[in-house]
This record gives sequence, structure tokens and C-alpha cells, in this order.
Amino acid sequence: MKNLLAGSLFVLCISLLGCSPLNNNEVTAKLGEIQTNPVEQVQDLTIVEAISKTITFHNDLIRGTSKNDFPPKMKKGQIISKEIKIGGPSGHTTRLNKSVEAKKDGSHYIVTLIKNYNVTVNGIEAKSIWKYDVSDEGVKMLDKKEDDNVINGIK
Repeated sequence: MKNLLAGSLFVLCISLLGCSPLNNNEVTAKLGEIQTNPVEQVQDLTIVEAISKTITFHNDLIRGTSKNDFPPKMKKGQIISKEIKIGGPSGHTTRLNKSVEAKKDGSHYIVTLIKNYNVTVNGIEAKSIWKYDVSDEGVKMLDKKEDDNVINGIK
């Protein structure tokens, strides 16, 4: 038994003799001309990519139902603000703020898109929020609260 184990160990050592490590943990063996393919480096999804994927997904989802898409190049914490016309006597306006929040959750990101009309009608704040889970595999809506139509109640 000892001779068999010693012989196997000897063959293994001879087989590995001449092997050398290369970049990316690849190993090439000279004796048998055996080579492995380079190890593919998988990059984690970045927060910028997660936000971009979310905005593209969201804008495609609401296309035709809203004139207020989110700009594709928005960044975490950025607020885009513009004056918009609302209901009521001619000339009433409000400031629409669009913002993006994002946080890493393991290998995923939770990205939240917010539209805040900065007005309350009949006790309801005109603010819409969409929360998405974003990974390399895609974007999935987790939650939404759509109160864009509240401004239509302004007389």
C-alpha cells in the first residue's frame, strides 16, 4: 500500500513539474502541453450602471403614459427640477423635482426613482415613487406609489 501511495505521489509530482502560474490564476503545464483558457473576469454591476438600467427600464414601462421621463444620465442624489403648469386658474405652476436614490444590497442594487410635484391636494401629496431591484440579470419592480394624477384635481 505504501509503495502504491509513494508511486502515485511520484507520478503527480513529475506531472506537475514544469507547471507555472500565469496571470488570472491560469496554469500552463509544459510536459503535456496542456493549457487552460484565460479566466474570465466578471465585473460587478456599478451603481452608475444600475441607475442607467433602471431609468431605461422605467422609461420604457411608462412610455406613452407620461411626458415626464427620467433623464438617462441621472446620478445618485441628483435632483432635476423644472417649473410645470398645473390645474387651477391659468398661470398656476409648481416645481417638479425628479431624483434618484440607490444603495447596494449584496450583489444587487435597490434603485428608487422619485417625482415630487411639491403640492398637496385634498391631503394627498403629489409624489410618485418607484422602487426597483437591479442586478446583472435585469431590473425588477419592487414597489410603486403613483400620485401624479393628484395635480389634476386642482381647480
